[in-house]
Amino acid sequence: MFAALFLPICSSFAATIPLPLLCNRVKSFYADTTSYCLYTGIIRDISKLKFDESSNFDIQELPLWLSDTISEKWVVFVDEAPSKNWSHECSYFIAPKEYRSILNFPMQRLDGRKPSRYVELEQNEKVNCNPLLQPIHSPDSSIYNLPSPTCFLDNDYVKFQAYIIGGGFTPQTNSKRFWNDCSYLYNVLIDKYNVCPYDIYMMFAPGRIYDDLSGSFQYRDNEFGHMPDVFCTNSKDQIYELMTGHYDLDIRDDTHILVFIAGHGDKRDIDSRPYIELWQNPDENSEDDHRLYDYELKEILDSLKAKTMTVVLGQCFSGAFINTLKAPGRVILTACGPDEYSWGYNEYDAFLRHWINAINEEGVDNVFIASDIDGNGRVTILTSSQFFG
Repeated sequence: MFAALFLPICSSFAATIPLPLLCNRVKSFYADTTSYCLYTGIIRDISKLKFDESSNFDIQELPLWLSDTISEKWVVFVDEAPSKNWSHECSYFIAPKEYRSILNFPMQRLDGRKPSRYVELEQNEKVNCNPLLQPIHSPDSSIYNLPSPTCFLDNDYVKFQAYIIGGGFTPQTNSKRFWNDCSYLYNVLIDKYNVCPYDIYMMFAPGRIYDDLSGSFQYRDNEFGHMPDVFCTNSKDQIYELMTGHYDLDIRDDTHILVFIAGHGDKRDIDSRPYIELWQNPDENSEDDHRLYDYELKEILDSLKAKTMTVVLGQCFSGAFINTLKAPGRVILTACGPDEYSWGYNEYDAFLRHWINAINEEGVDNVFIASDIDGNGRVTILTSSQFFG
């Protein structure tokens, strides 16, 4: 009887910490910061941030209240460079959801590298920054013609084929700009270069896309004339199945293949091996199940018959793929160097938008783009990269 009466009396000493109060405390650390994005959520087991490499900390050095895997804790996630693609510097601020004092509660800051799939985050505040643009291209790039504006469907084989891979690795990272990048290229290939739609294989993250401006999920819309037909999701197993298993027998040596990737990238902790973050399936057994490493992409590209290939990579650290992927007849364009981040506007990735504008000779706002810099009446892979590089 005494214990039953005592427990409610003790629990009354614990009060729920108001989330706005916690957010204001976190924002005090960024009083002089001109650009950041703040999200909020709830987590129980902090060790999961370590499991998916979202944060870097020593579990044994955490205070007892933070090591507790049962009680709920507030999470304030701060993206400290919102115009960079993942992975990059960020912070997790953790506080107990309930504490005996709402004015003097503990808070732990953990250095992070990307949003965790174990925390459902809602956007709280965002201050944008201007993206930088530092595209590079492989040193052995040759002057390959982009597809001439004629029909690519021949009676006996395909002259051009495109694989467009886009999207995030979780719903929260499935940014609207990736959809815009892929949809924009899809329409340029059809409208300017007369590529047959069934020669374009679109692989995109499932579900709705995340709008960075509104902080909400939206259905995929299309501001262009053709709504892309998504062939499959951007998961690792489906990419392998499509590009190596589902093989078009009409591809020949002189077929030009375009591989275009709009998404996130990172490097493995143990050896700095670069990889592309793909969609995370709930039944995967390890982190490698949703990572496409540079050597794995090389394996896929090498399996294709075509001897002429253009690879356009928009993810962070994409320049680290060049040495592994380079081969005769293969042009590689990347958004950044081996140790650099790629940048994005709210609506498009910086590098990818400028490159598509260049091959389109027209911007998304219908402004003429003088990308035929040598005036020979054609845009090549090399001149398109030189135009904005």
